[in-house]
Amino acid sequence: MSHDQIIQYAIARAHYKAKQLIGRHGFTSSDFHDIRQDLITDVIERLPKFNGDLAGAKTFVSRLINNRIANLIEHRTAGCRNPEREECSMDDWVRDEDGAWVRRDSVTDDQRVHAHRGVFPRNEQKQADLAMDIDSIVASLPEDLRDLCERLKSQTVLEISRETGVSCAAIYRRIKKLRERFTEAGLDASLA
Repeated sequence: MSHDQIIQYAIARAHYKAKQLIGRHGFTSSDFHDIRQDLITDVIERLPKFNGDLAGAKTFVSRLINNRIANLIEHRTAGCRNPEREECSMDDWVRDEDGAWVRRDSVTDDQRVHAHRGVFPRNEQKQADLAMDIDSIVASLPEDLRDLCERLKSQTVLEISRETGVSCAAIYRRIKKLRERFTEAGLDASLA
């Protein structure tokens, strides 16, 4: 791979991995561009150390990005740690009430397992109610904001900007309006 091809691959990979982080570990859609830029910068800074005899270019770039993501996650979640809390994993082996060895997640109730993993599932009724509330709000929006909502389901702000010709700044202003509408309706928790 040429130097330019490696850079193009790094940009595409950083974009993909940054999208994966959104909604996890406390990262929000407003963090997307910063994460993507951080990943690309890290690859570019380390590219002179690339040795094609040790690994392929794609492997090198993927490992750099994965390592940088691990550092970002560690940094983001470090403030949440309680130094007095016992470190444990849901994969640890513990004894159940009968004395048999089992994985911790099999003896921990589902809500604690989900909380440990940062996932708080809604029951079916709450999910249906939320979907109806969101549909109602989206239906009340002006056409440009309804279109933006649809596009945000599958596209990034940058992709929308390129496709529509609207600047990223203008799109972020529209997203702010959307957030205000959802907050007014009491659905700000669904924006996370």
